[in-house]
Amino acid sequence: MGYAYFVPSGFSKFAQRIFRILRSDEIGVILFTPKMDRPIRVNQLIQDYQKEYPLVKVDLAPGHTNDLNYILPPIEQAAKKKKNMGICVTNCELMIYERNYQVIEEIAKLQQKQSHHRFLLFFEIDITHPDIARQFSLNEVFNNIVYYPLYEYKDTLNFIDYSLKEWKMELSKSIKNNIIQECGGQFWLVRRAVRTLRDDPEMTLEQIFETEQIRFRLEQIYLSLLDSEKKVLQKVMKQEEIEDPVEKHSLNYLNRMGYIRDGQITVPLLEQYMHEHLPKISLLQTGEHIVLNNVNIEGNFSKKEVRVLRLLLEQKNRVVSRDLIAKAIWPVNTSDSYTDWALDRFIARIRVKLKSLGVSKNLIKTFRSRGYMLSGSSSS
Repeated sequence: MGYAYFVPSGFSKFAQRIFRILRSDEIGVILFTPKMDRPIRVNQLIQDYQKEYPLVKVDLAPGHTNDLNYILPPIEQAAKKKKNMGICVTNCELMIYERNYQVIEEIAKLQQKQSHHRFLLFFEIDITHPDIARQFSLNEVFNNIVYYPLYEYKDTLNFIDYSLKEWKMELSKSIKNNIIQECGGQFWLVRRAVRTLRDDPEMTLEQIFETEQIRFRLEQIYLSLLDSEKKVLQKVMKQEEIEDPVEKHSLNYLNRMGYIRDGQITVPLLEQYMHEHLPKISLLQTGEHIVLNNVNIEGNFSKKEVRVLRLLLEQKNRVVSRDLIAKAIWPVNTSDSYTDWALDRFIARIRVKLKSLGVSKNLIKTFRSRGYMLSGSSSS
């Protein structure tokens, strides 16, 4: 079968999962990552699988998600022609943004009443997130969830080749790989990068990634994330442990959706965007005081901890040996007081106090068997 659009390798399997839901008596929930190709995939389902199950689409618009009378007319009109019909409701995240959770439950109840209707709700938000899921009283909403993650390397490369064929242009293998390396499987970014090369072949990729069009897309992707998802990406970026239960949920979700893989963010451009826009931490020694963003913070630390911080600040971006740090902590009878365990616990306490002030614990880096280093700056 010929398509008028790019077809990823896993789409057939995805479609079969959708049709299994349509043949059940419950609604289906499909979760896409923000700003991907949801409209194309919904249109593809409707266009190419009518023989398996007739489908119709309802696009929600801002300000109309609290009214079933807005959603139902196009459904009822189509239902006159088809006895059994699937209804693809897109932009469903608007119902979450506008806090109209009850409409989602009304749709679930409507399907129970009208056996010839099957509803598929397409979201670009994690409705299984604890802060969202607790707003629902009907468990049926969560019975059939399909996840549609970012694409992996092979599909992204094929998508680039598809775009090149469409626009009658060529790119070297190196340029293709560099686009994938920076954009990951985020087709919105990939497509824009290739389009810019089409329009201005003399531009370098470094210049393209700084264009207003790419920056706008990164901004929109980042703003579409939930707060806990932003925090998780920030912590992954800074290699911090994730202990909060809600953040652990978002970590699992972002792994499932392909934004994190093997402990790394898969869209380096997004990581760079976050790094540039996070507030910077400035920890300095000015005169006799240690200041954090121009505020004296010595009162938060013991005298011994202040001595160690001053030593690390004096040797910023250089490894300070364990022996030197031990002498700063225990200037008298150092060898009697010093143990590796005691020194490590001492540094751990400093890190905890810095973290309480909004400083990443990774500001102080460990060099095994050698010592510690305080890096030049950190994002909060």
